[in-house]
Amino acid sequence: MRLKTQQNYNPKALHSVQYNMSANQIVLDNMIQRQITIQRYSNSVVKDILSILNDADKEIVSMLRNADIENWNNSKLQSVMADVKKIIKPTYEKASEETKQQMLDFADDQSTFTAKQIDNILSKVDIATTLPSMEQLAAIVSKTPITVGTDGKLLLEEIFSELASGKENHIRQAIRLGMVENETTDQMIRRLVGTKKSQYTDGIIEKDRRAAEAMVRTTVNHTNNEAANLVYKRNQSVIKGLQWHSTLDSRTTPICQARDGKVYPMYTKTRPPAHIRCRSFMIPVLKSFKELGINAKEFPASTRASMDGQVPEATTYESWLKSKPAEFQQEVLGKERAKLFSEGKYDLSQFINDKGTYIALKDLQ
Repeated sequence: MRLKTQQNYNPKALHSVQYNMSANQIVLDNMIQRQITIQRYSNSVVKDILSILNDADKEIVSMLRNADIENWNNSKLQSVMADVKKIIKPTYEKASEETKQQMLDFADDQSTFTAKQIDNILSKVDIATTLPSMEQLAAIVSKTPITVGTDGKLLLEEIFSELASGKENHIRQAIRLGMVENETTDQMIRRLVGTKKSQYTDGIIEKDRRAAEAMVRTTVNHTNNEAANLVYKRNQSVIKGLQWHSTLDSRTTPICQARDGKVYPMYTKTRPPAHIRCRSFMIPVLKSFKELGINAKEFPASTRASMDGQVPEATTYESWLKSKPAEFQQEVLGKERAKLFSEGKYDLSQFINDKGTYIALKDLQ
């Protein structure tokens, strides 16, 4: 899946009289709508990358079954782990390269979308926005470290290298434990893949898969914000600050709750992602006509009212979605969830599990 800016960008789709709103509120409204598309795109990238990793997992399990790992010694363990590494290393390199290529396309698309947000507001004042170069966009994908938690930041290829090393170590530890406890081959494999009773969610492989998913989602958020930030920097003459916006639900972390709505200077180092799986984003706070040195009386009243430089009021995703038409709620949530949501029987947090995906309707009921 690739985002298409022209298809997703429709500044009047939600507001037939947008210019009755402040300019910054219009930007916020469109950026929130954009985040829905980005979350769907993130799901698509995760699916592509996990497909690559799943093929390797099947190959590893098949190889271990054929290796007859009962009654092992350390020499045999080292030999088999060498074979495991031959599978893992190129697989994670392939996943890293696939993620990189998708993020390059996404960065280009996101920078174009962001510039259009500003350009749409300023079109009547003859101020043209400028886009970052492809070299700059490529740098945020390959050369800008990504937040991986309190321990620091890593480059994209380093993240996949760490994931590969972690997976290799987890498999080695599982086999060693099986050797100590004199387990059969089936018992060792079960430790890796999990049990049917738990739908194979309790195995080591699933934990590694969740770690990879988390890092892919974090990478998408990183690319989203860094691409937008390049646009903000290139158009700083019309921007006076950046406002933090968090997706506020039961999964929002304390740090994102605390930063939501705060305005930071243009070159702040406080930017999303704040942590792994962060969903927060920044929007530009545009200057007023007065701050731009423009005589607002030369423009229609509707335009003057929009370009007031006011910071958008705090808006939670849930309150924003409640203000939208039923058709739009159905597009986001699906018909049945939208009905439950509009009737007030469930809030958004009750639709989502701890992995950030929708709970099946039968389980919800």
